[in-house]
Amino acid sequence: MMNPYAFNVDDAATYTGQSVWAIREAIRKGDLTPSYKGTKVTIKREELEAWVDSFPAEKAA
Repeated sequence: MMNPYAFNVDDAATYTGQSVWAIREAIRKGDLTPSYKGTKVTIKREELEAWVDSFPAEKAA
């Protein structure tokens, strides 16, 4: 299996197990930094992994 270097928003959602809305919201809030080629959004794998790693280890009360 190939490990992509970067993902579009739909594939980023699948890769992280989050929703497309959550990916777009993280971009809007500045939690994820995308790259752009024209209007196409691309998010690097390492950026996604760092974002997921920043999630709390326990469920909020």
